[in-house]
Amino acid sequence: MLVSVIVPVYNSEKYIVEALDSILASDYANIEVVCVDDGSKDSSLEILKNYASKDKRVRVYSQSNAGACAARNYAISLSRGELILPVDSDNKITSTFISRAVNVMISDVDVKVVAPRAMYFGDKTGEWILPQFSLNLLARKNIIDTCAMFRKSDWTRVGGYCNEIKTREDWAFWISILKDGGKVVRLPEIEFFYRVRATSKRATNRHLKFDVIDILNRLHPEFFERELGGPLQHRRTWSKLINSIYRFFHYRKVKISAEYQDLEYWVKSLPVRWNNKEGIVVHNRRNELREMSFNNVDMVVKSFAIPNLVNRFVYGVFRKSKAQRSYEYAEKLILH
Repeated sequence: MLVSVIVPVYNSEKYIVEALDSILASDYANIEVVCVDDGSKDSSLEILKNYASKDKRVRVYSQSNAGACAARNYAISLSRGELILPVDSDNKITSTFISRAVNVMISDVDVKVVAPRAMYFGDKTGEWILPQFSLNLLARKNIIDTCAMFRKSDWTRVGGYCNEIKTREDWAFWISILKDGGKVVRLPEIEFFYRVRATSKRATNRHLKFDVIDILNRLHPEFFERELGGPLQHRRTWSKLINSIYRFFHYRKVKISAEYQDLEYWVKSLPVRWNNKEGIVVHNRRNELREMSFNNVDMVVKSFAIPNLVNRFVYGVFRKSKAQRSYEYAEKLILH
Protein backbone atom coordinates (compact mmCIF):
# COMPACT_ATOMS: atom_id res chain seq x y z
CA MET A 1 0.00 0.00 0.00
CA LEU A 2 1.48 3.32 -1.09
CA VAL A 3 1.95 5.97 1.60
CA SER A 4 2.18 9.61 0.54
CA VAL A 5 4.28 11.67 2.94
CA ILE A 6 3.21 15.30 2.63
CA VAL A 7 5.76 18.03 3.38
CA PRO A 8 4.70 21.71 3.18
CA VAL A 9 7.78 23.94 3.15
CA TYR A 10 8.23 27.62 3.91
CA ASN A 11 11.64 29.17 4.60
CA SER A 12 12.97 25.92 6.08
CA GLU A 13 16.48 25.79 4.65
CA LYS A 14 17.94 25.21 8.15
CA TYR A 15 15.74 22.19 8.91
CA ILE A 16 14.42 20.57 5.73
CA VAL A 17 17.46 18.29 5.28
CA GLU A 18 16.87 16.69 8.71
CA ALA A 19 13.17 16.24 7.95
CA LEU A 20 13.67 14.65 4.53
CA ASP A 21 16.52 12.42 5.70
CA SER A 22 14.34 11.05 8.49
CA ILE A 23 11.50 10.33 6.05
CA LEU A 24 13.67 8.71 3.40
CA ALA A 25 15.30 6.48 6.03
CA SER A 26 11.94 4.75 6.61
CA ASP A 27 11.97 0.96 6.71
CA TYR A 28 8.69 1.01 4.77
CA ALA A 29 9.64 0.86 1.11
CA ASN A 30 6.45 1.88 -0.66
CA ILE A 31 6.41 5.65 -0.05
CA GLU A 32 6.37 8.82 -2.06
CA VAL A 33 7.36 12.21 -0.62
CA VAL A 34 5.30 15.09 -2.01
CA CYS A 35 6.82 18.46 -1.15
CA VAL A 36 5.17 21.81 -1.81
CA ASP A 37 7.24 24.95 -1.41
CA ASP A 38 4.88 27.66 -0.22
CA GLY A 39 6.68 30.65 -1.71
CA SER A 40 9.89 30.38 0.32
CA LYS A 41 12.30 33.31 0.18
CA ASP A 42 15.36 31.28 1.16
CA SER A 43 17.02 28.29 -0.54
CA SER A 44 14.36 25.75 0.50
CA LEU A 45 13.13 25.13 -3.05
CA GLU A 46 16.66 24.52 -4.35
CA ILE A 47 17.29 22.00 -1.56
CA LEU A 48 14.03 20.21 -2.42
CA LYS A 49 14.91 20.05 -6.12
CA ASN A 50 18.30 18.61 -5.25
CA TYR A 51 16.65 15.79 -3.29
CA ALA A 52 14.19 15.13 -6.12
CA SER A 53 17.04 14.85 -8.62
CA LYS A 54 18.70 12.16 -6.50
CA ASP A 55 15.71 10.18 -5.20
CA LYS A 56 12.76 9.32 -7.45
CA ARG A 57 10.49 8.96 -4.40
CA VAL A 58 10.62 12.74 -3.93
CA ARG A 59 8.38 15.02 -5.99
CA VAL A 60 8.56 18.79 -5.68
CA TYR A 61 5.98 21.46 -6.48
CA SER A 62 5.77 25.15 -5.67
CA GLN A 63 3.08 27.78 -5.21
CA SER A 64 2.77 31.40 -4.15
CA ASN A 65 2.60 31.78 -0.39
CA ALA A 66 -0.86 30.68 0.75
CA GLY A 67 -0.24 29.03 4.12
CA ALA A 68 0.38 25.54 5.46
CA CYS A 69 -3.19 24.30 4.92
CA ALA A 70 -3.23 25.32 1.28
CA ALA A 71 0.18 23.70 0.76
CA ARG A 72 -0.97 20.45 2.39
CA ASN A 73 -4.18 20.39 0.38
CA TYR A 74 -2.26 20.98 -2.84
CA ALA A 75 0.24 18.23 -2.04
CA ILE A 76 -2.48 15.73 -1.10
CA SER A 77 -4.39 16.53 -4.29
CA LEU A 78 -1.26 15.52 -6.23
CA SER A 79 -0.54 12.44 -4.13
CA ARG A 80 -1.06 8.87 -5.33
CA GLY A 81 -1.16 6.97 -2.05
CA GLU A 82 -4.16 5.54 -0.22
CA LEU A 83 -2.62 6.61 3.09
CA ILE A 84 -1.42 10.11 3.94
CA LEU A 85 1.19 11.20 6.49
CA PRO A 86 1.88 14.94 6.82
CA VAL A 87 5.31 15.85 8.21
CA ASP A 88 6.18 19.50 8.74
CA SER A 89 9.49 20.62 7.29
CA ASP A 90 11.19 21.25 10.64
CA ASN A 91 10.18 18.00 12.35
CA LYS A 92 11.44 14.41 12.16
CA ILE A 93 10.06 10.86 12.29
CA THR A 94 11.65 7.52 13.16
CA SER A 95 12.45 4.90 10.55
CA THR A 96 9.74 2.60 11.96
CA PHE A 97 6.82 5.05 12.25
CA ILE A 98 5.35 4.56 8.78
CA SER A 99 5.50 0.75 8.77
CA ARG A 100 3.94 0.50 12.23
CA ALA A 101 1.20 2.95 11.36
CA VAL A 102 0.41 1.13 8.11
CA ASN A 103 0.08 -2.17 9.98
CA VAL A 104 -2.52 -0.62 12.28
CA MET A 105 -4.49 0.92 9.41
CA ILE A 106 -4.54 -2.35 7.48
CA SER A 107 -5.54 -4.47 10.48
CA ASP A 108 -8.64 -2.43 11.40
CA VAL A 109 -10.80 -0.58 8.87
CA ASP A 110 -12.48 1.35 11.71
CA VAL A 111 -9.21 3.12 12.54
CA LYS A 112 -9.23 6.58 10.98
CA VAL A 113 -6.10 8.07 12.53
CA VAL A 114 -2.81 6.61 13.76
CA ALA A 115 -0.77 9.02 15.87
CA PRO A 116 2.69 8.59 17.43
CA ARG A 117 4.07 9.30 20.84
CA ALA A 118 6.28 12.35 20.49
CA MET A 119 9.38 14.05 21.87
CA TYR A 120 10.26 17.72 21.86
CA PHE A 121 13.62 18.84 20.53
CA GLY A 122 15.26 22.17 19.80
CA ASP A 123 14.51 24.88 22.35
CA LYS A 124 12.57 22.40 24.49
CA THR A 125 13.22 18.77 25.30
CA GLY A 126 11.34 15.89 26.90
CA GLU A 127 8.29 13.87 25.93
CA TRP A 128 5.27 15.68 24.58
CA ILE A 129 2.55 14.15 26.73
CA LEU A 130 -0.78 14.06 24.92
CA PRO A 131 -3.93 12.76 26.65
CA GLN A 132 -5.91 9.71 25.62
CA PHE A 133 -8.27 10.49 22.74
CA SER A 134 -11.95 11.26 23.26
CA LEU A 135 -14.34 13.36 21.20
CA ASN A 136 -15.29 15.41 24.25
CA LEU A 137 -11.66 16.32 24.82
CA LEU A 138 -11.11 17.02 21.12
CA ALA A 139 -13.98 19.51 21.35
CA ARG A 140 -12.01 21.53 23.92
CA LYS A 141 -8.43 21.24 22.66
CA ASN A 142 -6.36 19.78 19.86
CA ILE A 143 -4.92 16.49 21.10
CA ILE A 144 -3.49 15.13 17.83
CA ASP A 145 -0.50 16.67 16.06
CA THR A 146 -0.48 17.23 12.31
CA CYS A 147 1.93 14.29 11.95
CA ALA A 148 -0.56 11.42 12.07
CA MET A 149 -1.61 8.94 9.40
CA PHE A 150 -5.07 8.96 7.80
CA ARG A 151 -6.76 7.76 4.64
CA LYS A 152 -6.88 9.96 1.56
CA SER A 153 -10.54 9.01 1.13
CA ASP A 154 -11.31 10.74 4.45
CA TRP A 155 -9.48 13.87 3.31
CA THR A 156 -11.63 13.86 0.18
CA ARG A 157 -14.82 13.21 2.15
CA VAL A 158 -14.38 16.24 4.45
CA GLY A 159 -13.02 18.59 1.81
CA GLY A 160 -9.45 18.78 3.11
CA TYR A 161 -7.90 21.24 5.53
CA CYS A 162 -9.59 24.59 6.14
CA ASN A 163 -7.47 27.21 4.38
CA GLU A 164 -8.86 30.00 6.58
CA ILE A 165 -7.11 28.77 9.70
CA LYS A 166 -3.50 29.91 10.06
CA THR A 167 -2.59 28.22 13.35
CA ARG A 168 -3.77 24.99 15.02
CA GLU A 169 -5.13 24.20 11.57
CA ASP A 170 -5.00 20.45 12.15
CA TRP A 171 -7.61 20.78 14.94
CA ALA A 172 -10.43 21.58 12.51
CA PHE A 173 -9.30 18.77 10.23
CA TRP A 174 -9.34 16.12 12.98
CA ILE A 175 -12.81 17.23 14.05
CA SER A 176 -14.03 16.91 10.46
CA ILE A 177 -12.67 13.38 10.12
CA LEU A 178 -13.61 12.05 13.57
CA LYS A 179 -16.79 13.79 14.73
CA ASP A 180 -19.05 11.12 13.23
CA GLY A 181 -17.07 8.18 14.59
CA GLY A 182 -13.90 6.19 14.02
CA LYS A 183 -10.98 5.01 16.11
CA VAL A 184 -7.78 6.85 16.94
CA VAL A 185 -4.76 4.68 17.78
CA ARG A 186 -1.66 6.09 19.42
CA LEU A 187 1.43 3.98 18.86
CA PRO A 188 3.20 2.96 22.08
CA GLU A 189 6.70 3.96 20.93
CA ILE A 190 8.28 7.39 20.43
CA GLU A 191 8.01 7.83 16.66
CA PHE A 192 7.88 11.60 16.13
CA PHE A 193 10.09 14.56 17.07
CA TYR A 194 8.50 18.00 17.30
CA ARG A 195 10.90 20.93 17.01
CA VAL A 196 10.24 23.86 19.34
CA ARG A 197 11.63 27.21 18.25
CA ALA A 198 11.28 30.67 19.74
CA THR A 199 9.31 31.59 16.62
CA SER A 200 7.09 28.50 16.64
CA LYS A 201 3.41 29.28 16.01
CA ARG A 202 2.52 27.53 19.25
CA ALA A 203 4.68 30.03 21.12
CA THR A 204 4.07 33.29 19.29
CA ASN A 205 0.57 33.21 17.80
CA ARG A 206 -1.57 32.60 20.86
CA HIS A 207 -3.47 35.80 20.05
CA LEU A 208 -4.88 33.99 17.00
CA LYS A 209 -6.68 31.38 19.10
CA PHE A 210 -9.89 33.44 19.31
CA ASP A 211 -10.05 33.58 15.51
CA VAL A 212 -9.54 29.80 15.39
CA ILE A 213 -12.35 29.24 17.91
CA ASP A 214 -14.73 31.46 15.94
CA ILE A 215 -13.99 29.52 12.73
CA LEU A 216 -14.39 26.16 14.50
CA ASN A 217 -17.79 27.21 15.84
CA ARG A 218 -18.84 28.18 12.33
CA LEU A 219 -17.62 24.92 10.78
CA HIS A 220 -18.82 22.45 13.42
CA PRO A 221 -21.67 23.92 15.51
CA GLU A 222 -23.56 20.61 15.84
CA PHE A 223 -20.39 18.88 17.09
CA PHE A 224 -19.84 21.42 19.86
CA GLU A 225 -23.56 21.36 20.70
CA ARG A 226 -23.36 17.59 21.18
CA GLU A 227 -20.09 17.52 23.12
CA LEU A 228 -20.22 20.82 25.05
CA GLY A 229 -23.90 21.75 25.15
CA GLY A 230 -23.22 24.85 23.05
CA PRO A 231 -20.39 26.66 21.25
CA LEU A 232 -16.71 26.39 22.08
CA GLN A 233 -15.93 29.35 24.32
CA HIS A 234 -12.80 31.49 24.24
CA ARG A 235 -12.04 30.00 27.66
CA ARG A 236 -12.08 26.54 26.12
CA THR A 237 -11.83 24.39 29.25
CA TRP A 238 -14.80 26.23 30.76
CA SER A 239 -17.01 25.77 27.69
CA LYS A 240 -19.34 23.13 29.13
CA LEU A 241 -19.83 25.07 32.39
CA ILE A 242 -20.43 28.39 30.60
CA ASN A 243 -22.93 26.77 28.23
CA SER A 244 -24.75 25.11 31.14
CA ILE A 245 -25.06 28.44 32.96
CA TYR A 246 -26.30 30.14 29.80
CA ARG A 247 -28.86 27.41 29.22
CA PHE A 248 -30.11 27.74 32.82
CA PHE A 249 -31.03 31.38 32.18
CA HIS A 250 -32.11 30.86 28.55
CA TYR A 251 -34.40 27.85 28.65
CA ARG A 252 -35.19 26.11 25.38
CA LYS A 253 -37.54 23.31 24.43
CA VAL A 254 -36.66 21.09 21.48
CA LYS A 255 -38.91 18.35 20.09
CA ILE A 256 -38.06 16.31 17.01
CA SER A 257 -40.18 13.62 15.37
CA ALA A 258 -38.82 10.07 15.54
CA GLU A 259 -37.73 9.87 11.90
CA TYR A 260 -35.53 12.97 12.26
CA GLN A 261 -33.72 12.20 15.52
CA ASP A 262 -30.36 12.44 13.74
CA LEU A 263 -31.06 16.16 13.34
CA GLU A 264 -31.20 16.82 17.08
CA TYR A 265 -27.84 18.55 17.49
CA TRP A 266 -28.16 20.30 14.15
CA VAL A 267 -31.47 21.79 15.33
CA LYS A 268 -29.96 22.79 18.67
CA SER A 269 -27.09 24.52 16.86
CA LEU A 270 -29.44 26.62 14.68
CA PRO A 271 -28.88 29.89 16.63
CA VAL A 272 -25.14 29.63 15.93
CA ARG A 273 -25.75 28.73 12.28
CA TRP A 274 -28.19 31.64 11.94
CA ASN A 275 -25.70 34.12 13.34
CA ASN A 276 -23.12 32.75 10.87
CA LYS A 277 -25.47 33.59 7.96
CA GLU A 278 -25.79 29.95 6.95
CA GLY A 279 -28.44 29.06 4.36
CA ILE A 280 -30.22 30.94 1.57
CA VAL A 281 -32.61 33.71 2.58
CA VAL A 282 -36.00 33.27 0.87
CA HIS A 283 -37.99 35.78 2.93
CA ASN A 284 -36.76 38.62 5.11
CA ARG A 285 -39.16 41.10 6.65
CA ARG A 286 -40.05 41.11 10.31
CA ASN A 287 -39.44 37.37 10.41
CA GLU A 288 -36.98 35.49 8.21
CA LEU A 289 -37.08 32.25 6.23
CA ARG A 290 -33.98 30.42 5.04
CA GLU A 291 -33.42 27.29 3.00
CA MET A 292 -30.96 25.05 4.81
CA SER A 293 -29.77 21.45 4.55
CA PHE A 294 -28.05 18.84 6.68
CA ASN A 295 -27.04 15.30 5.71
CA ASN A 296 -28.93 15.66 2.40
CA VAL A 297 -32.14 16.73 4.17
CA ASP A 298 -33.45 20.03 2.79
CA MET A 299 -35.69 22.22 4.93
CA VAL A 300 -36.97 25.75 5.40
CA VAL A 301 -36.25 27.32 8.79
CA LYS A 302 -38.17 30.29 10.16
CA SER A 303 -36.72 32.75 12.66
CA PHE A 304 -39.10 35.00 14.61
CA ALA A 305 -38.05 38.50 15.53
CA ILE A 306 -37.91 39.33 19.25
CA PRO A 307 -41.15 41.21 20.04
CA ASN A 308 -41.08 44.78 21.28
CA LEU A 309 -42.29 45.69 24.79
CA VAL A 310 -45.89 46.34 23.69
CA ASN A 311 -46.17 43.01 21.92
CA ARG A 312 -44.58 41.21 24.84
CA PHE A 313 -47.36 42.55 27.05
CA VAL A 314 -50.04 41.58 24.50
CA TYR A 315 -48.61 38.08 24.08
CA GLY A 316 -48.37 37.63 27.82
CA VAL A 317 -51.93 38.76 28.63
CA PHE A 318 -54.27 38.57 25.63
CA ARG A 319 -53.03 36.08 23.06
CA LYS A 320 -50.13 33.84 22.14
CA SER A 321 -47.38 34.99 19.83
CA LYS A 322 -46.96 33.61 16.31
CA ALA A 323 -43.81 31.85 17.48
CA GLN A 324 -45.68 30.14 20.33
CA ARG A 325 -48.57 29.13 18.08
CA SER A 326 -46.18 27.79 15.43
CA TYR A 327 -44.42 25.70 18.06
CA GLU A 328 -47.72 24.28 19.32
CA TYR A 329 -48.87 23.44 15.77
CA ALA A 330 -45.55 21.67 15.18
CA GLU A 331 -46.07 19.66 18.37
CA LYS A 332 -49.46 18.52 17.08
CA LEU A 333 -47.89 17.42 13.78
CA ILE A 334 -45.28 15.37 15.66
CA LEU A 335 -47.97 13.70 17.79
CA HIS A 336 -50.05 12.81 14.74
